[in-house]
Amino acid sequence: MINNSDYICFLNDCKSKKLSRKDIIDEAYFLYGYEGVKWIKQQLNEDIYALRRQGISLKKIAKIVELSPSRANTIGKSQVDIQSIKTRRNEEICRLRNEGLTHKELAKQFDLSVQMINYVLRQSGKEFSFREKRNTEIRRLKTEGVTIKELSIQFNLSNRTIRAICTD
Repeated sequence: MINNSDYICFLNDCKSKKLSRKDIIDEAYFLYGYEGVKWIKQQLNEDIYALRRQGISLKKIAKIVELSPSRANTIGKSQVDIQSIKTRRNEEICRLRNEGLTHKELAKQFDLSVQMINYVLRQSGKEFSFREKRNTEIRRLKTEGVTIKELSIQFNLSNRTIRAICTD
């Protein structure tokens, strides 16, 4: 049976040869037999679990480990507490939204659709507090004499939206 240091040496050797996952498994069979293949597969799967625990999307993991997204999904969900990963991700989305990132910026950063960002924020109730905070700031600046056009540029909103906020 191979130990952890053998596994690290084996993988480093495979990486230097730029072997695909399938080729790594073939190489493990050649060197260590069936038991080696089982062990290598288990270690590669644990690498996927570690990436999931870091909050990396399954789409990105699939590219990293050269698997189809559906296979990475199957492996990634088998041991990792997906709910806690999503909870941490959603909390981070809310925090960054409160710091002023747009839905589009959040979608790009988390590799999600804008619709999913909207859903996460609505479910958390944070989107309402962000809007209220932003609208209060817009009203305050308007009373200080900042023009609608300047507010529109600063908050990345249309003139019409700024006027509606200021007249509420």
